Amino acid sequence: MFRDFLRFSVLVFVWLAFAFGGTTVTAQEAGISATIDGRVEDAKGGGIADARITLRDSGGMERGNVVTDPEGRFSFAGVSPGKYTLHAESKSFESSTMVIEVVGGTSPPPLTIAMKVAPVTQTVTVQAPGEYVQSLTVTASKLDTPVYQTPLTVNTVARGLIDDQGSRNLEQILQNVPAVQSNDAVGGWGFKTFQVRGFDLDNTLFEDGVRLPQYADVDPAIIDHVDVLKGSAGSMYGRIEPGGIINIVTLKPQPVRAYSFAQTFGPYGDVRTEFDATGSLNRSNSLLYRGIVAYERANSYRDVVQTRHLTVAPSLQWNPGSRDRVEFRFEYKDWQGTGDDGFALIPVGTDPSTGNFVNRLPNLHRNVYFGPSGNFVFPKTTQETIAWTHTFTPNWQVKSTFVHYHLDQPGVEGGPSGWSDPYPTGLDGYGTTTPTTATYYVGNPSNVGAHGSFVEVDINGKFSTFGIEHNFLASGEYLTDRSFYECWCYGGGSLDVTNPVYQPVSAFPPPPGSYPAFGYSSGNRWAAGTIQDQVTIRRRLHLLAGVRYDAATGLSGSAPAAAIQTPDRKLGDSKASPRVGASYDLTSWLAGFASYSESFGGNPNSVLFNGKISTAETSRQVEGGIKGHWLDNRLVGEISYFDLRKRNVVVGEPLSSFNGSCTAPSPNNPNACLIQVGEIGSKGFEFQLTGRINRSWGVNLNYANLSAAILDVGDPTDTADNPPVGQRLASIPRNAGSAWLNYEHKSGWRAGFGAVATGSRPFDQPFSQAAATLTLPRTLLLNAVVGYEWKMDRTLVTATVRFSNLSNTNVWQSGWGYTGAIPGEPRTAYGTIKFAFH
Repeated sequence: MFRDFLRFSVLVFVWLAFAFGGTTVTAQEAGISATIDGRVEDAKGGGIADARITLRDSGGMERGNVVTDPEGRFSFAGVSPGKYTLHAESKSFESSTMVIEVVGGTSPPPLTIAMKVAPVTQTVTVQAPGEYVQSLTVTASKLDTPVYQTPLTVNTVARGLIDDQGSRNLEQILQNVPAVQSNDAVGGWGFKTFQVRGFDLDNTLFEDGVRLPQYADVDPAIIDHVDVLKGSAGSMYGRIEPGGIINIVTLKPQPVRAYSFAQTFGPYGDVRTEFDATGSLNRSNSLLYRGIVAYERANSYRDVVQTRHLTVAPSLQWNPGSRDRVEFRFEYKDWQGTGDDGFALIPVGTDPSTGNFVNRLPNLHRNVYFGPSGNFVFPKTTQETIAWTHTFTPNWQVKSTFVHYHLDQPGVEGGPSGWSDPYPTGLDGYGTTTPTTATYYVGNPSNVGAHGSFVEVDINGKFSTFGIEHNFLASGEYLTDRSFYECWCYGGGSLDVTNPVYQPVSAFPPPPGSYPAFGYSSGNRWAAGTIQDQVTIRRRLHLLAGVRYDAATGLSGSAPAAAIQTPDRKLGDSKASPRVGASYDLTSWLAGFASYSESFGGNPNSVLFNGKISTAETSRQVEGGIKGHWLDNRLVGEISYFDLRKRNVVVGEPLSSFNGSCTAPSPNNPNACLIQVGEIGSKGFEFQLTGRINRSWGVNLNYANLSAAILDVGDPTDTADNPPVGQRLASIPRNAGSAWLNYEHKSGWRAGFGAVATGSRPFDQPFSQAAATLTLPRTLLLNAVVGYEWKMDRTLVTATVRFSNLSNTNVWQSGWGYTGAIPGEPRTAYGTIKFAFH
């Protein structure tokens, strides 16, 4: 496996040799193209880092989009003769435009673009509205290529849209993205699990391109924008579930001094405080800082459910020279949340065709909580990131990143205990013979821990060979992580589903010499390499080709405090995952694209019928569509069609069908054995339109129509151990979408109105039942925001009120592991006042 990885590394160096060689050849080809070099400066002559420079031809078509380096420098290679416009944008500065002309193959002298600090007036007027469009993001391909030219689907929620909507958490932010759904993992404010294009992401999120530990959540105070890279193309970031990845891009230090303080008040005793400060620590702007603190404490519309969370995120950026940038970021999270499995279901009969129980939801008010009160988890997470970027030439740079994290999550949990019920005749699936009575367990204590490290080195270069422009990437990475779970589980008693009574529990240390009743440890180690090239031919055709090679090992064993320590079980696996695509500029504002990608998934390793360990799941995706951009790239839209398949899924077969060849029956059912032949599919189309029509009007529209279902379970007559072929995936609606319209008046008033529509969707039954027999109803959620902002000297004051769920709709979600259905938050209003200083 690692020998193959070594061969792959050699191939990377061969590509690099060709790349640098190609640059030399091009330099000898006079008269074909030119290079535009320049620097963006402030009024004092200091370089402005991270300014966005857009190159457009005389017809208005975008020909390139780059970001300045730590010294404010930028470069465009392979520019053909003609007239062009350079447009520079940077936060806290006024935009600047320059017209240039390239004659023949002669490169013009280095350019200087001067930018003025945006003035702070004392008139009552609103600042320029935040943008809804993030035209340049590296999430799609780890290249600074405009999204418009990328032949993959990546949807972005920019900070301007987040602020206009007054979004309070990641769930509300992602309602702006098609084909994304959410479910509760822990009740209350956060800890959500998300599904993309029909597939559960298994509690995995990314932050600045790095995988977070499971069950991590992100406070919106640190978010600059959120990217959702759809489908198997997300394998560029390692082993994933095939729906894609959600990447949170954090706010970075800025050279212009700015401070902000915000206070939010809401129902159920909700109080939230945010503080953000950024600026330079020296006169040369070579040392920048940013510090963000967010704290929130609240009860909930759900009885006994409480949340409390603190996030502290300081960061530094140091530019020791003109070619280097060093970034350090530390993040500390101390959160508390109440476990909430939702409403237990009531069996009302049996489906004669499958033998499964048919269930209904109890007729209770949404505040009613099931199970023992006092369920809390206390995750404390620290994460340290160091990144160093070195620029060899204006077109070539290397970036190395090191990340370490540690998670400690003690707590008390409790919920339905039927997960261990094998459904003997006469029982209702909750461990009792009474349909309206459910038993529950208490995990007291229940501990989770994790730690890991990640190292990545990326080499990126832009060059031309024979008139073809290249944007090249060579990347290598190594990840190692370990996690464990252990539960001192006890029988908690029983409750009446129609009239539950809370029984408090409290955390206590385990008795001396005792061992957890249930627990495990797991881990991952993988080394991976990527080579990728996106080329532009005759300005209009953009081709992307790349391959990632993963050599991975999964680890599993006993809990740290287990009575008998078992050695780690290791499974080594490897795969090369290709990705290819093409994008063609049909007009100056419309492009067509198509792509094919594969991924290397991570499923829990299982013992198959022959005693062998299952291999990793794989997936492949075909997609295509059109992308458009209008109004100087302030408004963008996309329509895409995709077909996504997940293969090598482990499924069960009746013991009798193996004719004595099964040597390892399933640990969950001695009358069945496991094989690896399953397939799950999702296909459909998506639509999104987002941006600002003008200074006053902003819009975001999205819609998804998808079919996500079981495609193969081996023996189609087996209904005892597998969902039937054609069974729709849990919690995935066939139709869903949202709409948002925002208006801002020059006097400072603004108002926004939005709707989130979700179609009916199946609900997976709790515990071991295979087929879904409960359908969650379709819902329409209405939201509104009103606000006013005004300036006083150098202070901008913003007052905002967000009205959530105006229609008071009960938006049901699935609880963790589909153990119950959680009712949604009723009609609420949250008020925020924010002070920003410059």
